Amino acid sequence: MNTIAGVRQVGGIYLRAARNLGAGGSTMFLRVILPAAVPYILSSVRIGIGTAFIVVIVSEMIAVNNGLGFRILEAREYFWSDKIMAGMITIGMLGLAIDVGMNRLNIHLLRWHRGLES
Repeated sequence: MNTIAGVRQVGGIYLRAARNLGAGGSTMFLRVILPAAVPYILSSVRIGIGTAFIVVIVSEMIAVNNGLGFRILEAREYFWSDKIMAGMITIGMLGLAIDVGMNRLNIHLLRWHRGLES
């Protein structure tokens, strides 16, 4: 959805200017539309990776006999509160590391985009 919104946000003046300068379909896409949509695409990727991380942890709790989610549920059954807390802190730190990494990637790839400072 964010990608669609990004493509729709391309200014008409940029499209008309590219057409007037003789840009064809592929050039229009690669030089005008794609660069305008990249901030929206990267935002979607950041949200998608966070959601995928949550789904992996939940699926480990439900369906497998290994993994961090399984270990937290196992610790819950035996009232090992220290292992539960360690698992929760690990999930939080992994999530934070993923988010910080994506943010740095966004800043690096979008240095040209106004409103972002590196």
